[in-house]
Amino acid sequence: MGISGLLPALRPIERSVNLYQYVGKTVAIDGHYILHRWAIDAAKKLALNKPTDSYETYSMDFMDLFKRHNIAPIVVFDGLQLPLKQGTSQVSHPCNRQEALKEGLTFYSNGESEKVKESFKKSVTITDDMIIDVLKELSAKKIQCIVAPNEADAQLTHLAKTGKVDAVITEDSELLAFGCPNIIYKINLYGQGTEITMDQVGLRTILNRYEQIKNTDRILYNLQYKYKKDIPRDYFEKFYRANLGFLHQWVYDIHEKNYVRLNPLPKECSDDDIKLLGKIPTVQDSAMFRFNEIIPKAKPKDNPLKEAITMEFLAYADSTKENIMKYTLK
Repeated sequence: MGISGLLPALRPIERSVNLYQYVGKTVAIDGHYILHRWAIDAAKKLALNKPTDSYETYSMDFMDLFKRHNIAPIVVFDGLQLPLKQGTSQVSHPCNRQEALKEGLTFYSNGESEKVKESFKKSVTITDDMIIDVLKELSAKKIQCIVAPNEADAQLTHLAKTGKVDAVITEDSELLAFGCPNIIYKINLYGQGTEITMDQVGLRTILNRYEQIKNTDRILYNLQYKYKKDIPRDYFEKFYRANLGFLHQWVYDIHEKNYVRLNPLPKECSDDDIKLLGKIPTVQDSAMFRFNEIIPKAKPKDNPLKEAITMEFLAYADSTKENIMKYTLK
């Protein structure tokens, strides 16, 4: 989940963090991260013939971690698939899940913990019904939850960039590409984890190069020449499309209680580009969206008195204009 090789490359700027540093604050949590944690734990126990908790119980136990640290959580789930990415997701078939389970057991016996996680995670499918069950449990516990219009990554980034939360908890490295300012990875049951903030990520080299060249295509060609790397012919188109998805998806604003763009659309954005970014979702698309409270923008109400005064003024203006014309013609 995320961009391959990105987190290992950023290891030099990681720093240890504990949730006690966020006492009294608010954090956003990737809901699929919680369910994938359950999936890994459940798959391992089921494979070893051990009893396992339900995903609802596991999720609520995980929420207790934040309650103990006096932290207000906001849990975010994926919504509809982004049209931009349709056709790129691999469907998880039962035979693939069985293969992933067998693979995980092999890694487990060899002590390869990271590979165990990935294999066991692939062996369990997270369904909309499971998400709705967890949403109901969260709501019953008065824990705020949001279903993103499309990708949870964009929604989590919006919450962090607009100051609605102080950090985001996930295992997905793509949040860095979305521009999420503060991310906590690898949280354990003691509240210990690893933190990466955008102010630690060195952008000086790329910014200097952009200042010199001022053109993304030329920068990519320049890098290709410098590092002797081949760039596929369709790379530029894929780059711009990916950038579109990272910057301009729909998100839900908890203060506006309505859907907004993560960042405003650029003027040069075409109708075809906009279609790739999806539409504002409704409960007809999925029952999950019932958990987002929407307040439609009020329409201006008719005001009979105001309308009568306006009509009277217009009649007076016409009468005055007519009198002036008569006086001028004399």
